[in-house]
Amino acid sequence: MAAPAELCAGQGVWNQTEPEPAATSLLSLCFLRTAGVWVPPMYLWVLGPIYLLFIHHHGRGYLRMSPLFKAKMVLGFALIVLCTSSVAVALWKIQQGTSEAPEFLIHPTVWLTTMSFAVFLIHTERKKGVQSSGVLFGYWLLCFVLPATSAAQQASGAGFQSDPVRHLSTYLCLSLVVAQFVLSCLADQPPFFPEGPQQSNTCPEAGASFPSKAMFWWVSGLVWRGYRRPLRPKDLWSLGRENSSEELVSRLEKAWMRNRSAARRHTKATTLKRKGSSDMEAPDTEPFLRQEGSQWGPLLKAIWQVFHSTFLLGTLSLVISDVFRFTVPKLLSLFLEFIGDPKPPAWKGYLLAVLMFLSACLQTLFEQQNMYRLKVLQMRLRSAITGLVYRKVLALSSGSRKASAVGDVVNLVSVDVQRLTESVLYLNGLWLPLVWIVVCFIYLWQLLGPSALTAIAVFLSLLPLNFFITKKRNHHQEEQMRQKDLRARLTSSILRNSKTIKFHGWEGAFLDRVLGIRGQELGALRTSGLLFSVSLVSFQVSTFLARVSFDRLVAFLCLEEVDPDAVDSSSSGGSARKDCITIHNATFAWSQESPPCLHRINLTVPQGCLLAVVGPVGAGKSSLLSALLGELSKVDGFMSIKGAVAYVPQEAWVQNTSVVENVCFGQELEPAWLERVLEACALRPDVDSFPEGVHTSIGEQGMNLSGGQKQRLSLARAVYRKAAVYLLDDPLAALDAHVGQHVFNQVIGPGGLLQGTADWIVVLADGAIAEMGSYQELLQRKGALMGLLDQARQPGDTGEGETEPGTSTKDPRGSSAGRRPERRPERRAQAEAEVVAEGTIPHLRQLGGQPKPLWTDNLLKSPHGALLRDKSPKLVQLAKMIRSP
Repeated sequence: MAAPAELCAGQGVWNQTEPEPAATSLLSLCFLRTAGVWVPPMYLWVLGPIYLLFIHHHGRGYLRMSPLFKAKMVLGFALIVLCTSSVAVALWKIQQGTSEAPEFLIHPTVWLTTMSFAVFLIHTERKKGVQSSGVLFGYWLLCFVLPATSAAQQASGAGFQSDPVRHLSTYLCLSLVVAQFVLSCLADQPPFFPEGPQQSNTCPEAGASFPSKAMFWWVSGLVWRGYRRPLRPKDLWSLGRENSSEELVSRLEKAWMRNRSAARRHTKATTLKRKGSSDMEAPDTEPFLRQEGSQWGPLLKAIWQVFHSTFLLGTLSLVISDVFRFTVPKLLSLFLEFIGDPKPPAWKGYLLAVLMFLSACLQTLFEQQNMYRLKVLQMRLRSAITGLVYRKVLALSSGSRKASAVGDVVNLVSVDVQRLTESVLYLNGLWLPLVWIVVCFIYLWQLLGPSALTAIAVFLSLLPLNFFITKKRNHHQEEQMRQKDLRARLTSSILRNSKTIKFHGWEGAFLDRVLGIRGQELGALRTSGLLFSVSLVSFQVSTFLARVSFDRLVAFLCLEEVDPDAVDSSSSGGSARKDCITIHNATFAWSQESPPCLHRINLTVPQGCLLAVVGPVGAGKSSLLSALLGELSKVDGFMSIKGAVAYVPQEAWVQNTSVVENVCFGQELEPAWLERVLEACALRPDVDSFPEGVHTSIGEQGMNLSGGQKQRLSLARAVYRKAAVYLLDDPLAALDAHVGQHVFNQVIGPGGLLQGTADWIVVLADGAIAEMGSYQELLQRKGALMGLLDQARQPGDTGEGETEPGTSTKDPRGSSAGRRPERRPERRAQAEAEVVAEGTIPHLRQLGGQPKPLWTDNLLKSPHGALLRDKSPKLVQLAKMIRSP
């Protein structure tokens, strides 16, 4: 509040009640007194509404009425009463006819409304779970520091006897403000019902007071603990939800998809408007939509929507830091003037010295806050974009997988994402240096006069050179990233085909190719570094160079994805409720540009049905499996799968963890069910031989498993899930004869874990269904199925089949006893009629007739209906299992 007896007067001063003119400089008592009256209310009324909006959208529950909150409310209401009394006294004096300056009524009124707003903020913070407020901390600090100057002037004067009531009111108000400031330095209790799950060993930053956050005192406990002894994992704090990858990736993905869809709609509308007609066909629109996908506007907008608050806080801290940075030279200039002039009072020199010290401290404080905010933003942005890239990999279509190799994804995550996140530190360098230049030019003009134009001319003459160098560096960085992608692709191809390269002695040739590409990459990098060293003026060049990485990320994120609507997984429906798989008049293609590979497919798999899909090579059996997985683009028709789906790929994979975690795969452990699954999948003898049983680590950092063990482990992972539909791709190819028989009987057979009842066969030809029916019906028709069975005969087969296991002189792999199995390269050529069979081997035996040795390709099997694709070349073994009693 204003000092009642020390008002400003004189020429150039707006107040007329001051008996003697005060100092006319910027740091005069009149100026400080006026600032003490108006700056705190202006501060709160500017930041208060913004702060209310922020805490309204970022509530954390509500706080209980703690003693700290009650003390704040009591002091707040005391200040309101005190301001109300000041207004009442001013009105009473005016009513009595006493001559009073308008400020004696205006100032208490403004402070009364501001104090009421401050009390309202205290109450709102409790409702929204704010434990410590930075806005109110700054408000009480301003209310204490600035009016204290005028209060000290009052105490040094002799005007107390003239108006003791107003002086006592001022002193009491300052005392209450000091108490409020002390309470604002403390943090309240955590929210009573916090939003989100509770974590153990949470980070103390969330519950720290504002001074602790500003000075980073909250981290001192961990630093001191690490000084006394080495830190252990349990000493580290758990990650908050706002910093978890699950939260960050989900938020960025939603914003990215929303903005991308909006951009597509806008592009389509613009294209239609440009063409002047609204009946444009879809093929004419697609090129424009794909062209829009190469622009990086939607992703940039999504990043801004998710992370703008953190970036703006860091930018605000940087701007305030720069204000104090340029304030120090000005205060130093005033201090030098004070030293050269003996007339000013001594208190002005002390004040300037204190202000220079505080300005330097506050500059460092806000600069470190800016760095901390941007480092946190970097961490969040890196996690979000990396997760977005990984999720994109899982959703890529078949055509997109061919366009982007594994090495490209590795470069995106390790190079482009890193370069993009590093550019966050320099984003403010795009505009803030211009402000620095203007301020520095003003300072130079004040010191040098017109001579300062020389420095500006030299600086402007160097700008074109800097822009030219930046453009050239952009080009060389693009070339470097292209060579890096080529090197990663070639290295990945060499590792995949290392056996072939060793057999042919091509190590030197491929090494020369890799080194040649590496040399071109280093050449581009060397040229870029040379250009950077030549650059004499740099406006944060790394910010412009990050655009190359941003373009690469956008190009990858805009690749074609699997159609999420290709498979309807809803459980609603009347007659289709008992059908696990329903395909109605559906046409599928591998990509939007490729021709259809499956035409007019009509297929229904009831619950518990065993369906055999039969067809020659290229008929579309694998395409049908991919369509059921949702990997094909649905051109027309309808396809639905009811219930959960479990998939066993042809190439088995394992996680770098224990056996039990590989089988459970994130689900709850059921020991009894786990034992049944391990026994059925013939894994119990292998697990018993492991050092730690089911807890033995496998994978790259554990025990090495054979191909058959990996395949059975992959099958056990699917069976353990208890899914409604099982998609099994070649699950028995890597298994021995007796192991394959065991898995058939215990897992896929009618007495196994995945048992079914009905039998049905579908014959595919040229991507369409040629015929369907039971096995006997198709044999009686003597159609395509009979031709496939004849083509599947082994060379020299007379129709009598293989001998029984008990009288055979060959092992299950078709080799003579005591001899190594003979390789038969012509076996696959003779088995051109690949067969998709639904059901177990015993079910095939029940289909009737004398089964021929088949190349079993696909099997649908489940109590609820499933697809098993088995592409095993063990034809003799399969024939024995079919014919065995």
